Amino acid sequence: MSPRKSATRHLTAALALALITLSQPTPARAQEGADRDPAGGGFNIAVGNNGLSFGNSSRFNGLRINWSDEYLERINGVNLTLWRPGEDVGGTINGFALGVVHPYADEVNGVSLGLGTVAGRRMRGIHAGLLAAVSEGEIQGVGVGGLAVVSQGRVSGVGIGGLAVVGQSSLRGIGIGGLAVVNQGDIAGIGVGGLAVVGQGDVSGLSASLLANVAQGDIRGVSATGLALVSQGDISGLAFGGLANVAEGDVTGVSASLLATVSQGGMRGIHLSGLALVSMGGFTGIQLGGLAVVSESDPISGISLSLGKVQTDDEIRGLTFAGYKVEGDGLSGANLAIGWLDADEMSGLNVGAYTRARDTQRGLSIGVFNHAQVLEGIQIGLLNHAENNPPGLRWLPILNIHF
Repeated sequence: MSPRKSATRHLTAALALALITLSQPTPARAQEGADRDPAGGGFNIAVGNNGLSFGNSSRFNGLRINWSDEYLERINGVNLTLWRPGEDVGGTINGFALGVVHPYADEVNGVSLGLGTVAGRRMRGIHAGLLAAVSEGEIQGVGVGGLAVVSQGRVSGVGIGGLAVVGQSSLRGIGIGGLAVVNQGDIAGIGVGGLAVVGQGDVSGLSASLLANVAQGDIRGVSATGLALVSQGDISGLAFGGLANVAEGDVTGVSASLLATVSQGGMRGIHLSGLALVSMGGFTGIQLGGLAVVSESDPISGISLSLGKVQTDDEIRGLTFAGYKVEGDGLSGANLAIGWLDADEMSGLNVGAYTRARDTQRGLSIGVFNHAQVLEGIQIGLLNHAENNPPGLRWLPILNIHF
């Protein structure tokens, strides 16, 4: 045999021996796999745990292809699973987790893709499921689900679900759901739901939906919805409820609605409503209510305009115009009504068809008929009545004066 042919034969034998050696699991790992899962293990073309693995190897670096994952410890690289995982998977996948059905591990760090993608404790990176991206713990990064993104922990980053983004802790970042974004904690960042955005905590940042934005805490930032904006706490920032804005606390900033904005607290800022603005705690700023601006027991201050009525059981201060009536315990500033001004105390300029000071009028009143129990100013009208004037001067046309 020639030396060349002999060398070639020896080299071929050496390569074959090396391939057979590399394809066997190391004794330590083979024993570990046998201890954990008698049916486990894998056919590996590898140096140590590095290379190419076929089967259920529990620790591997490189490309791992398996029918069904179980008893994972740590996979670094690319993990491809052809069928659904077993009952006891655990472990961590770092890199790419790809599944025909759905990849699964306690922690998935990197990118995961499949019919669904699931993590037992935490997802980090980019995770997309044709049906859903689901974490029994946190989602950090980007989660995309054809139907839903679901997390039993916190969602930090971006969640996009064809139907819904659902969390049981908090959402911080961007949540977009074809029907709804729902969280049992706070929603902070951007929440967009086709029908609703619902938080059992605070909703802050930008929230938008076609039907309703609802928070059991506060709503802060920019919030817009086709029907109703409802908060069991405060509403602050820019709020637009297609039909109504409702807060059990204060409403602060700019709010607008076609029907009503209702607050059990106070309202400060600029508020516009097609029918009514109703506050249990008074107004400060600019109020425009189509038919009514009403405060139950606290002052109305600033600029108040209504085609119907501006009313409070306390004082009205500033510039006020009403088509029908301005009514309060006290009126100060400039108050104008096509119909009726009615208060215990009046001061400043008061103009209406009928001005009535049940107690004292100070300043100037102009009307068809002006009445004051105590006049300390000027009345101009067709008929003027000042009860504190001498008997012959109590009822006077055109002008009545008492200082």
